Amino acid sequence: MADAAESGRRAEAVQEQIELVIAVLHQHHHGEDEKLHPLVRDREPSIGTILDELEKEHALIQKLADDAADRTRPLPERAPVIRELLDVLRPHLALEEAEVFPAITRQVSQAEFEEFVKGELKAAGRRLPVLFGMLLHYALPGERKRLLADVPTPIALLWKAFWRRGYERRVARVYR
Repeated sequence: MADAAESGRRAEAVQEQIELVIAVLHQHHHGEDEKLHPLVRDREPSIGTILDELEKEHALIQKLADDAADRTRPLPERAPVIRELLDVLRPHLALEEAEVFPAITRQVSQAEFEEFVKGELKAAGRRLPVLFGMLLHYALPGERKRLLADVPTPIALLWKAFWRRGYERRVARVYR
């Protein structure tokens, strides 16, 4: 995305993609901070320091995301901010995967997690087809297969029948 922004081409498509990714990121962090982290913190207090660190990073990530989406600045000038955002996100996500996901698995029931996922899907609203495409796009092959097998049947059918082609067109508009 930073390279696409830096090029200055397809500016509106790139801007829309930036805004989409930031909206998804914001919703993801909101869901963690408001729903998942409190459950895990209450049930496994030893993880509290890590959750505190991640929640502080959420504020920095949101600031960088807001700067990346700032339409008052030319798109090419925002490319370094997008790269900085990615530099902050990589270790943040690695820490989540290494420390928090195992705690969620230990402390959050399947029913509670499914309720959380339902809320996230509802919050995605009309962004769901693109969000699902992004998840599949960046998933490893085994993760992709599992994700397609685990989603509700209507979502899998919509992906195969309509959403995949729409996602591929979007990627072509933004990145090619």
